[in-house]
Amino acid sequence: MKESNSPIEPEITQFLSALATGMSAQHIVEVSPQASQSTVALAVEARQTGGRLVCILPQSESLVESKQVIEDSGLTDIVEFKVGDPYKLFAECENVDFSVVDCKSESYTGLLKLLDMNTAKSVVDANNLLGERSGLGGEWRSLQDKRAVRSAKHPIRKGMEVTMIGKSAEFVMKDS
Repeated sequence: MKESNSPIEPEITQFLSALATGMSAQHIVEVSPQASQSTVALAVEARQTGGRLVCILPQSESLVESKQVIEDSGLTDIVEFKVGDPYKLFAECENVDFSVVDCKSESYTGLLKLLDMNTAKSVVDANNLLGERSGLGGEWRSLQDKRAVRSAKHPIRKGMEVTMIGKSAEFVMKDS
């Protein structure tokens, strides 16, 4: 399986899988240049939770290879590929439980604020936030005061930010 210039290491793949499984994610969305180890891991988790994975590929050149990776893994019934402008394709993704966005391209950091996440309980993972790029940083559009947003920068490696969204009471109980 071909990896991008900054591959997601196995420990990150395991971390993302554990997060998705722990929250029983049903609607998972990934934006990536191509299918990778994380795509396969998220698809496996989607199968375990009875969910689906939408993999948004910005360019069609990687579609054939990405589909082959998923076919070889036996996960074609779980993964839906969409090719094109992620900003346009995100409009089709509503109430997302779990999202992974490769922010290698500076323009993709803007995607994070456009996500229509499940405000009851969801996770947004931003990878490759290098240099001055920032993720959500605990900010989220249209959340009411009954929701809590917690972000952790570099939980496993530099350039990674994980943001958890949920009911305030859930965070208070876990934080105490």
